[in-house]
Amino acid sequence: MPVAIDNMRFFRAGPAALIARLCDVLKIAEIIDAVVDWDPVQCHLSPGNRVKALIINLLVDREALYHVERFYENQELEVLFGAEQQLRPEDFNDDALGRALDKLFASGQLKKLFSTIALTAAATHSVLIEGIHVDTTSISVHGAYEGEGDLDITFGFSKDHRPNLKQFLIGLTVNRDGLPILAQSLDGNTSDKSWYPQVIEELVQTFSPAKLKGIIFVADCALVTKDNLALLVQENKPALQFISLLPENFGLNKEIKAEAFRTGFWQEIGKLSPKKDAACYKSQSFVREIDGRGYLLIVVHSTTLDKRKENSLLKKWAKQREVLEKAAKDLSRRPFACEADAKKAIELFCQEYRHQPFILKGTVTQEIVSNYVKRGRPRKGEQPLNTIVYHAHIQIEEDREAMAHEKDLASTFVLITNLMDTKAYPDREVLKEYKEQMLLRDSSVS
Repeated sequence: MPVAIDNMRFFRAGPAALIARLCDVLKIAEIIDAVVDWDPVQCHLSPGNRVKALIINLLVDREALYHVERFYENQELEVLFGAEQQLRPEDFNDDALGRALDKLFASGQLKKLFSTIALTAAATHSVLIEGIHVDTTSISVHGAYEGEGDLDITFGFSKDHRPNLKQFLIGLTVNRDGLPILAQSLDGNTSDKSWYPQVIEELVQTFSPAKLKGIIFVADCALVTKDNLALLVQENKPALQFISLLPENFGLNKEIKAEAFRTGFWQEIGKLSPKKDAACYKSQSFVREIDGRGYLLIVVHSTTLDKRKENSLLKKWAKQREVLEKAAKDLSRRPFACEADAKKAIELFCQEYRHQPFILKGTVTQEIVSNYVKRGRPRKGEQPLNTIVYHAHIQIEEDREAMAHEKDLASTFVLITNLMDTKAYPDREVLKEYKEQMLLRDSSVS
């Protein structure tokens, strides 16, 4: 029978049907239901399908949990979940969804579930997993959060620059394209250094030895501790190939940079980006040992100095000059009995401040000082005694060459890797892989 259009209600389904189909292709509900403990007799809708319902809502409308039921009042449930389910909007009330989330947590398999789903997605769509990048990001929250739950929401280093708020962290392991492979919620005060051992162990457990041989693990300088380096080559386990940044506080960092500038055998890499103002790079490679294991250290020089580093240098030089000027002023006020003593003082001054990027020039002046024998008002006709004293003066000039060298040092960084085959992995490719870490931090991770 024809239906009067005035009696019809229209709803905008949006991408819900497409998202539901993608969830089915990736077998999200099936994977969850196979791991989570649930009773099909007691549950009208499985935990996996309830999670699927949450995913659809998050990607379409992002309602609060108690509004998800209202969201499904305007959706075609048979299209999303199949006709055999015979679902109603009230099947997605906040109590039912909350129980499904509780079952997920109680399984103790959250990390495994995420990695299984992610790897299924990668396999389904033939996504390559060769370079793996790891980083954390902080999620700031409002509220007290006094010891609630197993996740410690507390103060810590805030990567979103909100140190006044409590937070928790998300640790992500992604491929070169930013597809998450592994994920974990972390306490708000977790350090990357203490988290990396968990990541290494999870990678070893997740991937087969054959697969691990084709994976390059890329992380920031928090990875590079002696304990973490040892974990990468555990006995009876496949060694992980990695690329990271050698921390500035490693003594080897300063030593290897100095050697690079001393030898000057730079290899031109050029630009890694087509942008007009992109930095140009050059590099030198060295093989060094840490705790008896050999690593390739690549000193990389960039033509673009990071703005924060440049500002830091300018502040440092201004502070050094301020200290020098005060010390020079104090020295000039000191009287010396002879010219030799004044010259010696200049020599000691220049020696003390020799490592600063300033040219110091000393001069000696003499002054006649008149003094009476006794204190108080001199007697009538009493003549003063004239004494010659000497003063040391310091002239301060900027050492342009030394400052340029400091800028050069600040424009270099040292990569560390156990990819020792420089033909298969030339400096350019190692640098390019590491730079992906910075891009992913700015996009998918942060």
